[in-house]
Amino acid sequence: MIAAEVTLDSPDFGHLAPMIAAAETELAGAGISGPLEIVLADAGYWHHVQIEQVTGRGAVVLIPPDAGKRQGTRPGWNGGLYDFMRRVLATDRGGELYANAKA
Repeated sequence: MIAAEVTLDSPDFGHLAPMIAAAETELAGAGISGPLEIVLADAGYWHHVQIEQVTGRGAVVLIPPDAGKRQGTRPGWNGGLYDFMRRVLATDRGGELYANAKA
């Protein structure tokens, strides 16, 4: 855990970019520079535009599009980036990396 923010908002939706900015600020304060390589977040942080912005900066983003409690996929969340992320997380390496989010 590198950064945390307290908000009055109940969902995490839309907070991916602000949390990454907070993490980068904390890392810079600790003397660690350079771009983030891997970003792990839970399903609540899923935000198409922000994921694309982060990956456009060169980071690998691993966020499941479906919450662990959900049976099946979210209605309308099929194809494109949704299915790509499911495939990546289903690989041995993707699952191994994402397991670090729980640590």
